[in-house]
Amino acid sequence: SFWLIKIQWMFYEGKLFTIFGMFLIGAAFGKLGLHHHAGDNRALAKWFLAAAVTGLIGNAFVVYSRTIHDVYPPTMAGLIEALIAGLARPILALAYASAFCIAWSFPHGKRALSMFAPPGRMALTTYLSQTIICIVVFYGYGLGFRDSIGHTQALAVGLVIFAVQA
Repeated sequence: SFWLIKIQWMFYEGKLFTIFGMFLIGAAFGKLGLHHHAGDNRALAKWFLAAAVTGLIGNAFVVYSRTIHDVYPPTMAGLIEALIAGLARPILALAYASAFCIAWSFPHGKRALSMFAPPGRMALTTYLSQTIICIVVFYGYGLGFRDSIGHTQALAVGLVIFAVQA
């Protein structure tokens, strides 16, 4: 029943669609080769600026909104919040993709970002394996660390997992 509730919650919050949208944005940037021509493309810098501002404002609204009302039971405010989150997350992903493409156009940026190329080619595999590993590490039927470590320690665990994957 846990997995059924988890899947229903992913549909309710729209996460399934936003995650898929973020993968599509990254795949489109890679397929179009935008990172190879980012230095010439002033439009990419404009996309970055617009997406960063819009994505940050939208996500800040969602975070604030969740502090003033409960997510469940469903309400009209919750539906609006989910809609904004469903748009703001991929827009912020567009800002990240644009920033990476711009950074790639500089020699130091290319050298620094080249370590992310292998996991980037296998983004879905990386994402799914991180999910499985973190379920085992953080949930009660694994190591159960979710309630016993803080945010900084959880970030460290995540960075170690990503480093091993890379």
